[in-house]
Amino acid sequence: MIDRLAKKYGLKLIETPVGFNHIADRMLHEDVLIGGEESGGISFKGHIPEGDGPLMGLLLIEMIASLKKPLGELVEDLLAEVGPALYQRVDLPVESSHREGRDD
Repeated sequence: MIDRLAKKYGLKLIETPVGFNHIADRMLHEDVLIGGEESGGISFKGHIPEGDGPLMGLLLIEMIASLKKPLGELVEDLLAEVGPALYQRVDLPVESSHREGRDD
């Protein structure tokens, strides 16, 4: 969904390696509006470049209050605007003997 929103608003979308440190590095050295990861950590331009779930929650509450719509309706509006959100996560365990930089 984020790719469709970026395209709709003419914004560049960048994917980084896993870890908020990669997102924070981009935010410190480039003009980045929002940085986020699947675990819910999101940072915004002008704030500390760290995955801040509580800040996201407060901004969401502010949207609900300002727009005077329940969260469910805001989600429905978003889905109507950009289409459904589909998500699938695949976790693959890796034996320690196959990991890079192992200490054993």
